[in-house]
Amino acid sequence: MLALADYGVSCYPSQAKLAAKCGMSVRAVQTALGALRAAGIVTTESKGKALRYRIEIRRICGSCYAESAYEIRRICGGDTQNLRRDPNPLLNPLPNPAPADAGEGVGSAWDGIDPDDARRIRRWVPTGADDLMAAQRRVTLRKLAELGIRVSDHARWWRHLGNRWAETGTPPYDAIAAELDGIGTEVRDRVAVLAFRLKLGRVAA
Repeated sequence: MLALADYGVSCYPSQAKLAAKCGMSVRAVQTALGALRAAGIVTTESKGKALRYRIEIRRICGSCYAESAYEIRRICGGDTQNLRRDPNPLLNPLPNPAPADAGEGVGSAWDGIDPDDARRIRRWVPTGADDLMAAQRRVTLRKLAELGIRVSDHARWWRHLGNRWAETGTPPYDAIAAELDGIGTEVRDRVAVLAFRLKLGRVAA
């Protein structure tokens, strides 16, 4: 809900952008949006080829009205320290970093991506490519660290995932999330299986 509210109470961001913003897979975002719609917190309507979302703030706060995520947080209690500890990623109030700060210490989120791949990615994402790339780099490198993949291997993973994005149109984080969903949690070495499925070869975790 707060990811939507960052665009305004009435907005139409793509589900791919919402997924990158929340650090979730597109499938998880679709499930979360379905739950919000079922609860009456979010309503949708078609706007050309896009889907317009509207946050029904009165369903949350009675007669209150808000125009931004900041106002929603303030009206709903404003205790960002408590919200920050909430395990639900949709309630995480931490601001998204600016593109220049999202590259984990590099000058540009595009660093490590082959120039030809970058051009093809921009064709897949004709608008907002820089913001999406910054968000994807941030959540992808965080996910690699959570999986226990060595930092020295991150550049190779990022470069390879960028190449797959250019070829298939699937952003890196979404590619990892989709493969992990198919692997399951009972597999002994999920990283090795993940690397095999992504055609990365043998990797050390």
